[in-house]
Amino acid sequence: MAVRWVRVAVPLCVVVLSVVVSIIGPKQVMPPPLPAALGVCSLVGVTLLWRDISSKMKGENRTVSGLVGQYLAVKGLGWLGRRQRRKLEADTVNVKRAQEETLLRRMRKNANTCYGRRYDFSSIKDSGDFRARHPITTYEHYREFIRRIAAGEEKVIIAEKPLILAMTSGTSGPSTMLLSTSDTNTEFFLQGVTSEAGIPIGPNSSTPASSRHMLNLYTTPAPAFEVSSEKDTLYLHLLFALKDPSVGTLESNFASTVFYAFSALQDRWQELVEDIERGKVSSALVLEPKVRSRLEALMKPDPVRAAQLRAHFQDGFSGIAKRLWPHLHLVLAVDSGSNQIYGEMLRENYCQGVPFYSPFYACH
Repeated sequence: MAVRWVRVAVPLCVVVLSVVVSIIGPKQVMPPPLPAALGVCSLVGVTLLWRDISSKMKGENRTVSGLVGQYLAVKGLGWLGRRQRRKLEADTVNVKRAQEETLLRRMRKNANTCYGRRYDFSSIKDSGDFRARHPITTYEHYREFIRRIAAGEEKVIIAEKPLILAMTSGTSGPSTMLLSTSDTNTEFFLQGVTSEAGIPIGPNSSTPASSRHMLNLYTTPAPAFEVSSEKDTLYLHLLFALKDPSVGTLESNFASTVFYAFSALQDRWQELVEDIERGKVSSALVLEPKVRSRLEALMKPDPVRAAQLRAHFQDGFSGIAKRLWPHLHLVLAVDSGSNQIYGEMLRENYCQGVPFYSPFYACH
């Protein structure tokens, strides 16, 4: 682990140092050999960095900037993941203290709101005080407060203005509207849909479109996320995934979505293969001309891949995932609760032999 990070950190540090010196350099007199030495170090750093990037498996239609972006995103997420794991493990040493600190921090932050004054958040000293003053509630308790926030009233429940009013998926119950703030670090929105006060309303489930800086991690290109039709968007997800034999992970919020994707693939595989063979996007999709043009700019005729896909599909759909993508090592999706049946069907049919990982826990 340490060796891998040294291979990344050293060239990155060299490049950053060279850039910093090049910025401040004109303002200060440097010894003559220093610029040349820094130029050599910068070149060596870039070379080492690119060598490490080149050693990784690369997907289809990856530009140099896309490869660098994906590489840095993966490294950054890996570092954040390790950091959060250490924090989680530290918090679990004393769960009660961690929970109490979180509660009191939120009480202090929102004490000067209508809701905070009603329950006297400012005088709450511990979880015992909170339980004594605040009732056990359901969503109905908050519905009117959230309506007021949607209408534009400020400091009703939370001190800050919500980023969006997030709609739950309704998978396990009626769809409800939740407040999403910068503290919850959510950027999930449905572009163009807002409350009467102009606050965006969107799904409480993540999509790459809500984090465009992460799109380099996915096979689906940015223009596909501008398509409003769910059916057509799913087709585009499948199309660009099928083009790339190096896919390593299938990711969705819920196993049900993955199952429906494979069902759509079983229904439309011939059309998808023809698109890959011709290097075009099906005319059956209702797309804006600019979106279609941008998508087809990323397509090129690929009869070899089309022939491979056609042979795999003709062999049947049992275990199809590993045959389409030999490097597939994970399905990342919730497969518990109401999604358990979909996870089981995927394991038994389309995704035989592929591990599943369900990283999310949520309740409302």
